[in-house]
Amino acid sequence: MKELSISGKPFRKLKDITLRFSPRITLISGHNGVGKSTILGLIANTSGITQANSAPRSYFDRTFQANLAEIIFIDYEREFLESQEADTLPRPIITYEINGKDEIKKRCALTDRSTEGRARIVPRNFSPSSHFTSSDGEIDVGVASKVPLPTIYLGMTRVLPLGEAEEGSVTNDVIGSMPEDDRKLIAEFVNSIILGASATEDSVTSNKIKGTSKFSSHPTYQYDAKCVSLGQDSLGSIAAAVASFQMLKREWPKYPGGLLVIDELDSGFHPHAISRLVEQLEHYAAELDLQIVATTHSTRLIQAVHPRTSRSKNIVAYLMDTGAPYLMQDASLQAIMDDMDLVPPKAAVAGAKPVVRIYLEDAEALFMFNLLIPAAIKRKVGSANGVRIQPIAMGVGCNSLANLSHIDPHFRLSAFALDADATLKPRHFKHGNICILPGDGKKSPERTLFSFIKSLVDDAQDKHPETWAKLRKMHITTTQIQAHLLNWKGDLSDRDHAKKWWKDRETYIKDWKLFEAWMAENKSAVQKFQDDFALVAKAVAKRHRRLAKTGSAE
Repeated sequence: MKELSISGKPFRKLKDITLRFSPRITLISGHNGVGKSTILGLIANTSGITQANSAPRSYFDRTFQANLAEIIFIDYEREFLESQEADTLPRPIITYEINGKDEIKKRCALTDRSTEGRARIVPRNFSPSSHFTSSDGEIDVGVASKVPLPTIYLGMTRVLPLGEAEEGSVTNDVIGSMPEDDRKLIAEFVNSIILGASATEDSVTSNKIKGTSKFSSHPTYQYDAKCVSLGQDSLGSIAAAVASFQMLKREWPKYPGGLLVIDELDSGFHPHAISRLVEQLEHYAAELDLQIVATTHSTRLIQAVHPRTSRSKNIVAYLMDTGAPYLMQDASLQAIMDDMDLVPPKAAVAGAKPVVRIYLEDAEALFMFNLLIPAAIKRKVGSANGVRIQPIAMGVGCNSLANLSHIDPHFRLSAFALDADATLKPRHFKHGNICILPGDGKKSPERTLFSFIKSLVDDAQDKHPETWAKLRKMHITTTQIQAHLLNWKGDLSDRDHAKKWWKDRETYIKDWKLFEAWMAENKSAVQKFQDDFALVAKAVAKRHRRLAKTGSAE
C-alpha cells in the first residue's frame, strides 16, 4: 500500500489529503475527531484475502480481511442518499504497488444496500489494469474485489476487560493446533514487552466475550488469562496477529507480505512498555514483510516511532485542525508536541533574538541550573551570542533527552543540561549541544547534595568551616540536619527514591541554601559547568544564525 488520496469531493471532513504510507510502520496521530479512525476504515476495507484464496485462517479464526462496517458507521441517510442526490459522492483512492513496480488504484465507492437500509464502501478498480504477473503466477484483481494483501484489523474491542464480563460469557479455549513456532513467538513477544510476565509457550488460549467481536490470545501465565491487565490483554491480540502472519508466511506459498491495522496502539501500555513494543513491531515488520498502520494519542509512542534518521522506514503522519483537517508538513517531533498541547504559534518578530531552550530532566535539575547559571550569566552568554536563554524542565528521563537531537534535527537548535548519572555515548555529543550538571563522581544532583549534607554531619569538626559558620548563624545544628534531612529509610541508589527524598525536604534545602553551600565548596566544578554551558550555547546559537541565513541549521 503506497498512499491514500482524497481530492475534489471530501469524505466526511477529509479533503485534499494525500497520506503516504511507510513500508514498515505508519503512525497516524491528531486530536480527537480529526479523522484517524476514518482513515483506518478506508485502508483496512480495501485489502484482504477471502476463503476463495485457499489461504489458512488466522488465529482469530477469520480470513485475513477486514470490513469497514467493523470500524466506522456509514450514515445511510446523510452520507449516502443526500450525497447521491447532490451528485457529491466522494472518491477516496488508495494506491497499491504490485510486484514492486506495477500499481493498482482502488476507489472507495459508496454503494447502496437499500434492502438492508444501509450503505457500504466497495473497493472498485480505478486504474486501467487489474491483471498482473508475479513470480508466483498471475494476479487478477476483480473490479469490486479487495487487493489480495492479507490484512488484520485490531479495533478497541480487543481491550474489553475479560474480568468485567458477565459470568459465563467468557470462553477460554486452548488453540491446540497452534505450532510450536507460533506459540514461542507469542510468549517471547509478551515477555519482551511486559517485564515479569513470565509467559511460557506451553499452550495458547483464545479468549472471547459472547455477543462481541472481542478476541485476544494469551500464552501460559502463572494465573488465569481473565486476570490480565487491559494493556496485557491488548498485547495478546497484537501477538496473535503477528503470529498469524508468521503462520501464513510459512504455510501459504503465495504470501506477499501483510497489512496490520491497529486502532489506538498505545492503549493500556506503560511508557517503557511502549518503547519495547515498537522495537518488537519493527523487528517483525521486517521479518514478515508487514506494513503496520496504527493510530495514537501517546507522545511516548510518537517519539518512539518518529524517524530517527533519514534512512528510517517509519512515518508519523500528523493531522491538524479538527474543523478542516490537513496533514502537517515536515512534521518535526517538537512541532507535533506543540500542536498536541495546543501551544499557540508565535509569529517571528523582526530583529527578535532567537530563543535557545535549555532542556533539563525535572524541577530539581532546573532549580540547580538556575543557581549554577544565574540571570547575570544567562544575559551575558545570551548577549555574546545574540540569543535568549530559556531553561525548561521537561519531566523526561535524561537518556530520552539525550536521544532527541539524534531522533529529530529540530532539537539541535536547543541545548540539554543533563544529570551526571545519565548514560551517554560519544554520538550524543556529536552536535555539541549537551553539557553535564556537576555531580560528585557520576551522581545525580539529588545524590550529590545528599552526600554533601551527610558529610556536613559526619565531618562537622574537621571540614566545611565556612558552611558551618553560615548554618550556625541560622541556629542550624547537626541534630537539625539529622532530624530533617538524613532521617531517611529509602534507597538513594534508586532514582525515584532519590527524587522523593528531595521533594519531601525541598523547603529545608532551599531555605538553608544547601546547594549554594555545595557550590561555594566546589568552585572549580561550578566554573567548569559554566564554561561548558557557554560553549554549548555558542554552538546552538551558531545553528540558529545558519538557519536564518540559509534555511538549514546543518
